Amino acid sequence: MRQISWRHLVAAAAGLLLGGGVLLYATLRLPEPGVLPAGPARIYGAPLSLTPGMALTRERFLARLVPLGYRTVDALHDAGDVVVEAEEVDVFLRPFSYPDGEFPSGPVRLEFAEGQLSRIRRLPEGEDLPELRLEPELLSGASGAGLAFTRPLPLEEIPPHLTGAILAVEDRRFLSHGGLDFRAIARAAWVNLRHGELLQGGSTVTQQLAKTLYLTPHRTFWRKVREAVLALLLELKYPKEAILESYLNAVYFGQWGGVPIRGVEEASRFYYGVGVERVTLPQAALLAALIRGPNLYSPFRDPERAHERRALVLRRMREEGMITEEQEAEAGAAPLGIRAPEEAEAQAPYFVDYILRTLEEAGVVAEAAHARIFTTLDPLLQRTAAATVRRGLMRLEARYPHLKRARLEERLQGALVALDVRTGAVLAMVGGREYRESQFNRAVQARRQPGSLFKPFVYLAALTPADGRPPFTAATLVEDSPLTLLSGGKIWSPENYDGLFRGPVTVRTALEQSLNVPTVRVAEGVGLERIVEAARSAGIASPLTPVPSLALGTSEVTLLEVTAAYATLAAAGRRVTPLPVAAVVLGAEVYREALGPGPVAVSPQAAFVLTHLLRGTLERGTGAAAAALGLSRPAAGKTGTTDDFRDAWFVGYTPTIAVGVWVGFDREEPLRLGGAVAALPMWVDFLESLPAEEPADFAVPPGVLFRTVDPTTGGLATWECPVRVEEAFLEGTEPTAACPAHPGGLFRWLRRGGEETQAPQQ
Repeated sequence: MRQISWRHLVAAAAGLLLGGGVLLYATLRLPEPGVLPAGPARIYGAPLSLTPGMALTRERFLARLVPLGYRTVDALHDAGDVVVEAEEVDVFLRPFSYPDGEFPSGPVRLEFAEGQLSRIRRLPEGEDLPELRLEPELLSGASGAGLAFTRPLPLEEIPPHLTGAILAVEDRRFLSHGGLDFRAIARAAWVNLRHGELLQGGSTVTQQLAKTLYLTPHRTFWRKVREAVLALLLELKYPKEAILESYLNAVYFGQWGGVPIRGVEEASRFYYGVGVERVTLPQAALLAALIRGPNLYSPFRDPERAHERRALVLRRMREEGMITEEQEAEAGAAPLGIRAPEEAEAQAPYFVDYILRTLEEAGVVAEAAHARIFTTLDPLLQRTAAATVRRGLMRLEARYPHLKRARLEERLQGALVALDVRTGAVLAMVGGREYRESQFNRAVQARRQPGSLFKPFVYLAALTPADGRPPFTAATLVEDSPLTLLSGGKIWSPENYDGLFRGPVTVRTALEQSLNVPTVRVAEGVGLERIVEAARSAGIASPLTPVPSLALGTSEVTLLEVTAAYATLAAAGRRVTPLPVAAVVLGAEVYREALGPGPVAVSPQAAFVLTHLLRGTLERGTGAAAAALGLSRPAAGKTGTTDDFRDAWFVGYTPTIAVGVWVGFDREEPLRLGGAVAALPMWVDFLESLPAEEPADFAVPPGVLFRTVDPTTGGLATWECPVRVEEAFLEGTEPTAACPAHPGGLFRWLRRGGEETQAPQQ
């Protein structure tokens, strides 16, 4: 057998290495400059549709521009420029591809007056435009609800002071080395040997890029060897500009929850809330400081260490001649200027998860390359909703110390949903306190007892005509007295929340004051099957057990479905189905969702009468604190509190929007607070943050008329009735007899005359 010499072995090994190197060189690829990678869907919020006369202030419009990366300048030159004047804004709109066609770039002028957008003009011609769309905000481009996906930036769009700051601290000789910096490697080795631990690394930008794109993060000797080889091949194949561009778009800046922050654009938006083109020198220095150790130098965790690291970056920049001593001193004295941790959270992460799950259930492949999903979410309302829930929970914990929990997984939670009554569009969704702590969406995944929140559906069934007439009217008297029923083979005696009985009360009083016993009596009079049917017609899909306690909300529901059911009442009985997706674009295929009013599901007259009753809840009933909290618009709604105080709800609506709020513990611990205390303040805060809306009141359907009645007797009010309420009735069901307890004027004279005539006969 012929022996193989060592020379042959060396030659074979060299050949294999050379062949492998050539193959690796041929297959090595950098991401295409400025091109979005294939894979996860891009999920957008709703575009802002602009029409003259709409309720929109200049400040609210500018707030929509900031997350889109528009920049304020002195004069319009390029797409993305904005010029702001006292009562007008000039915008150079960017081009955008909508599901229904391309929207070209161009300058426009928007004029504002008295809280409205008064005029839209095309520049420079001055032609009036009847409508306009502002491009939608990107919510996410990840397969899970991560940070907003940002496009890779060409090198020329990244500010030189940011590029310089990164090179000054990460790779000062980037332009002169061939992929490996042997001087930096020697210096790092010496420092590490002297201190007996790994304190410095000698990796170049090219090596860091190779590790990010092609290798695992585990530190091993062979990984460093592969990293060095890949760096050399990258330098042979690509120019320095391409390598630097790829690095700046891929470099790791930390993690928020389970979401990595990569690239200078994403980092800029995460830490500062602005596009990278607006990053200042001190901000750029801090971003550069984070690369070496995002957790170690995190400004959220250790601001002092972040300050020190930023000072090092500024000193390196001054030593390299990039900035002057004066600039170094001024930037070093500047505050870190980062956003609060909660503000840096991903945009609408619970909603994005909900969208992806909804599409998956519908059989839509959201992971297809370059899929674009256009949603109904209003980014401004979403930010307001998230801030409202977070602020409301903190306020509750400060006011009621028994609600505080040390462990994150045990903390008080809240959820909020907002729906457009006219279309079913999901405008905002908050599924919990902080997504990074818990990804469980309490708006759609949590099924909890609604308690008193379910009572309106009992009265909806009672007010809906059956065989020509409804079983009850708003003025019908119901007995509030001890009641005992047989339920599931057991004796059940419902009680009111205060343990008191009031005798005969009207339907209005029973609903406004959320009285349990009269509600159960109404349910018995109407029939449980009709109540289930009414709730189903309004939009509640969860299982409803037809037992007497159903009237008090013992069957579990989700916040989203019960808010949609209330929205059906606001929509004059037209079914409101939550619609989170407006369109999905998959290559050349476009799927569009028809946004608009649904079919009539419940009696419009009964829905209006119930709405009229629920307005009283906010004026005199369990939600009467709303006025003191600042509610200033026509609205209807209902508190919800379970018997054991484990859940607190408030769901209400205006003529255009329905909003639901839930507060509780995931482990169902008692809150010891009702819906009026725990949930109503958040509901009012959110609603009052919205711009003025039209129409100004709920439309009265045909077949409804009004009468003024005494709320204690249900009779037509007289001048001597101490309290009088305007009540809505289905035509033909209105009362005709005067209040028997307070006869006055003609009624008193007639009664007195009758008594005098009959007296001698006694």
